[in-house]
This record gives sequence, C-alpha cells and structure tokens, in this order.
Amino acid sequence: MGRRRKQLPTVPVEVVVESLSHDGRGIARPDGKTTFIDNALPGERVRFLYTYMRRKFDEARAETILEPAAERVTPPGEHAGLCGGCSLQHLDPEAQIRRKQAAFRAISQLKGVSADIDFGTVVIAPSEENADRLDVVWLFGVFGLHRVRPGAPVTFATRRLTPDAHDRTPRTLDGKPVENLSGLLLPKFCSDPPSKIDVIRTGEIVRYNLAGDGFGPSSAADLVFAEVNRNEMRRNAIDEDRAAYAFAEIGTPVKKLIFTVIVHQDVYSGIEPSFHIYDTALEGLVNPNDPSRAPTEWDVLERLDTLGVGAARFGTAEVPRYREML
Repeated sequence: MGRRRKQLPTVPVEVVVESLSHDGRGIARPDGKTTFIDNALPGERVRFLYTYMRRKFDEARAETILEPAAERVTPPGEHAGLCGGCSLQHLDPEAQIRRKQAAFRAISQLKGVSADIDFGTVVIAPSEENADRLDVVWLFGVFGLHRVRPGAPVTFATRRLTPDAHDRTPRTLDGKPVENLSGLLLPKFCSDPPSKIDVIRTGEIVRYNLAGDGFGPSSAADLVFAEVNRNEMRRNAIDEDRAAYAFAEIGTPVKKLIFTVIVHQDVYSGIEPSFHIYDTALEGLVNPNDPSRAPTEWDVLERLDTLGVGAARFGTAEVPRYREML
C-alpha cells in the first residue's frame, strides 16, 4: 500500500541562504533541516515555498528575493527558471567563474591530481576501407599534469558508447594495435624524458594510466598522444530522431578544457552542430540520444565556436604548435 504524500506548507518561509549546492541551488537550514532552494544565492534573504519534503532534506523555490546578493543579475535566457537547465543564469558570470575555480581546487584535492590544460581533438572522415563506415582519429593531451598527493591514480580513456557489431580496434599512427607506449606518444610535444604510460584495454574502453608515483608541481608532465580507429562508426548513424556525436570525458580536474571536432566535408553535410555539457556524477556517461538524461544537462557559459573550412583557424594559444600536431 503506497504512502500518501505529505501535504506541503502553503505559508512562505523566510531564511538567509548559506551556500550553493553543486547543482546551483541555494542551501539554507530552517529549523536545522537542510533545504535546497531554487533561484537563491548565498547571503540572500529570501522567502520560499516548499516543493518537496523528504525525511533528511527538503526542496523549495524562492518566491521573493528580500535582500538580493551583489552577484545577482537578470537571467539572459527567455525561459530561465522554467526549462530546468538554467540553474545559475541569475548569478554574475564572474561569480560563476570563481565558483568553478573553487570547485576545481576542491576536486583536485579530493582526486589527488591536477592539470593546467586538457585538450582533445577528434577527426572524423570516410573510411578508405569501407564506404559504409567512418574512421575516427583522436589527438589528445594534457599539460601541467601532476599528482597532488602520492599514489593518486591518473587515467585517460577512449571509448565507444554506441553498441556496434564491428569490433573496436584502436591503433597507433603506425597502424600497430594499442598494447603499450610504443608509437602512441608524440615525443616532440611531450616532456623530456616522456612519462611512462600503462595501457589497459577492457572491451570498448582503452585506458591510459600514468605510471610512477611522483607528485607535486615539480613532477608536472606534458603528454600528447594519438589513437587511430579505422571503421569506428557507421556512416548513416544519423536521422531525424538520432544524432551522431563525439564527446570529451573529463576525468582529471583541469583549469581549462579544449575540445575540437574536425569533420570531413562529405560527412554530415548540412547538419548544424550543437554543444552540450552533462552532469555524469551519478548516472555516468551520457548518450545524447537518451531522453532520460535531459535533466542532467547543464546550462553554462561555455559555447560552441565554429571554425569553418580548412586549417586556418585550427589553433589555440593554450596549446603550443597545435597545427603541427595535427
């Protein structure tokens, strides 16, 4: 027999917001019970109504901002507060950046690893071996990578999320199966001497683990390597209801992530790209074609920058000799 849902109070409650949750909701503790409040910022005095009451915490929405925080701004989104993806549009962009920096420091301490720049570039082109397939080449690297504490694991991974009858066979630029460091690193762009990497393959996933136990800024390393996947994707894996996609998986706390997708002009012709960021903390990696993951999408400052045709704009100040790498 199901329980009857507790009737919510209809009288507004006035509180001062203490802090922000990871998903951008204000946190207050009326009568000592933690309450997550939509549309509320730290330091604000607000009047809220409960939207859901649980045994250990409650959820609510601020109806009136009695004393706004200095960082509060008018949300630019037309549907802010309604679409579910605009949890921080009422927070000043500079304050959003400071919040991300604080989160970066906290997560770095928690995971025991940190880096300055993480970049990933994926090149998608028609396969020369099979007209119905696409080749996928990854160029990825990290600068200023170091352990914050001894023994912390440092792992990168490439994977294919969509099930496919075609075996995934990652190879080096020389065409050899990915089994060890040989041929994987691009030495001229790495620290000297290059760091040792252990390669572990499990089904669709290839993991690259930084060997050794050095830690601290003095042990910081620059790593750049490439992975070739022939016949990786079906060429016709896109229609009105299904989108083709490439993704960057952030496993190491970094100050800046740069993700570039280079698509051959004969692939996905006429399709406009879009850019999405998802929270993967609880439910893992996201297939954008799964509608159940829509609530985990974040609305953030980062935006898509279209590079056009040709290599003229394939460059970024944060990644030295990027065009030479390509």
